[in-house]
Parts: sequence; structure tokens; C-alpha cells
Amino acid sequence: MNLGAILLLLSVSAICFFFSCVFNDAKYSMALNGGIPVVFFIINLLASMSGGYDWLQYLTMFSFFDPETIIAGGQLPVVKYLVLLAIAAGLYVSGVLVFRRKYMAL
Repeated sequence: MNLGAILLLLSVSAICFFFSCVFNDAKYSMALNGGIPVVFFIINLLASMSGGYDWLQYLTMFSFFDPETIIAGGQLPVVKYLVLLAIAAGLYVSGVLVFRRKYMAL
């Protein structure tokens, strides 16, 4: 379960790193750094509260973190953890590539 929590945290930090590399203005990077994870969290809350919005849970990365299965003694969700790792790695690599090509004006 701790591995899943670390991978989820790594994915959220990769979102923040990517948008910090993309934008020069702090207001845009902070809006998306905080905005996208909060929107994912709100969508996840909506999906878990009402029965009509169950399909929304598949739109967020929080659906890949499944502690209930592990607590119930189920199998480790390896595929979900690999998806979280791929999201994190892809966003970190993309952020580095974007930042390397960026023109840094003084």
C-alpha cells in the first residue's frame, strides 16, 4: 500500500514539475500545479459519493491507487502501479525536454 501511495505522490509531483517547466509566469504554473490535482480529487470525490457518476472515477489518476484491494487481502494491483509510474516518468521526461529547449531571457 505504501508503494501505491508513493507512486501516486510521484505522479502528482510530476504534474507540478511539468507545468513549472512549461510556463515562465508563476501564476500560470501555480494555477495548473494546484488546479489539476485538485480537480482530479474533486472528480474522485464526486464519483465515490453518488451512484450516477461512477464512470468519473476512471478520468483521474487517483483511481489507480486502490488500497481497499490490498487491505482486503487481494492481489497487488501491479498494472495500476505501472500506469502511475509511467505517468510520472513521462511527465518528468517531458518536463526536462521542454525546459532544455526553453529560451531563458534575463
